[in-house]
Amino acid sequence: MKNCGAFMIRCAYIIKPPHFFNRVIVGVRNPRKVMRIFIFLFVFPLLISCGYEGDGKIVKVEGPWPFSDEFLELPKFSFQTEEVQKFSLRGLDFPEYSYVILRLLSDSSLPFHQLNTNVELRIFGETDVTHFYRNSPLNSHYLRMVQTQKTEWPKENEWNARYSYEEIGISLQAVPFSTNSEPISVHDIKYSHRLPMSDDLRVEIIIGNVPKNFEGTEAQLVIASYWK
Repeated sequence: MKNCGAFMIRCAYIIKPPHFFNRVIVGVRNPRKVMRIFIFLFVFPLLISCGYEGDGKIVKVEGPWPFSDEFLELPKFSFQTEEVQKFSLRGLDFPEYSYVILRLLSDSSLPFHQLNTNVELRIFGETDVTHFYRNSPLNSHYLRMVQTQKTEWPKENEWNARYSYEEIGISLQAVPFSTNSEPISVHDIKYSHRLPMSDDLRVEIIIGNVPKNFEGTEAQLVIASYWK
């Protein structure tokens, strides 16, 4: 894995250009150089991820060229009481500020705004410096807004979820919340937070008490890199 980038670049110098390249670059002063540029553009998505040695897999979602989003999808695990999971992000080369997303997925629709399970998530480096930390009930932000009857941004220690409402306008708000209606039950939900990146990060997540009606739910951590 460490040498795959060098291997592919070397291939760009060895591979004979296909016939359609010859037609495209007829009349170009240095056709072989142009061919190498074409090949590099094709293998570039692999080059940027081939050095990753940690857990999970990197998925690239193409947008209008040359823009794209990248996601590191860590292995799914059971969202169950006292579940502990540890992951390595060794070799992950994402921008300085990316996002960490906690996804919960269920086969049946669930009222996630009622989920008060305490989740502790710590992301730290080799020198044990903490880059991200949360340790609070998943719905603490929602319950605070219900108590104050105000739409407010989540605080530093609160999980940031986007709840869905029957009224589309509410769901599209910067912070979806209504004093007149509750969120609807859904099959999945995401809690998203900004993550300062560094080399060779490690992840530890601890799940607290899970209510009976949420048993069987799956969880997944995703590191996301978005183009701005």
